[in-house]
Amino acid sequence: MKEKLIKYVYSQFKSENGVTLPEDELTSKRINDACSRALNELNSHQEAEINLPFIMADSNGPKHINIKITHEIITSFENGYDNSFNKSSVNYSQKNFSSTNIDDILNSSAANNNPNSMQSKTLLWALVVIVIVIGVLAFFYSLL
Repeated sequence: MKEKLIKYVYSQFKSENGVTLPEDELTSKRINDACSRALNELNSHQEAEINLPFIMADSNGPKHINIKITHEIITSFENGYDNSFNKSSVNYSQKNFSSTNIDDILNSSAANNNPNSMQSKTLLWALVVIVIVIGVLAFFYSLL
């Protein structure tokens, strides 16, 4: 999903400014980080803003990116903006899961127009903690 948002930001910048953004490492990193923040912000808000001042300069002066991202824009990626979207970006056939894998699975649906995804994620982690605490208590109780 983030890759599609990055492509969207590049295309919006080109349509608004008439120039293509340079694809150097610093520009790419700034856009990548801003898109990640925007997708995370959409978990708990209706819209997010990508604001990158001085992203480049040309003979006319500095250029900036200031784009509002909404759930509708993200949904448009799924509904035909790019038909190659694969809803499952996580390989579920992995044998060894870790907290990083679980976080990836939870974040794979972060921008899917589900306003309760952050609440669901919090509840799932709370359940994981409760199960661990019960296991530890059962272990110590068996020692008595």
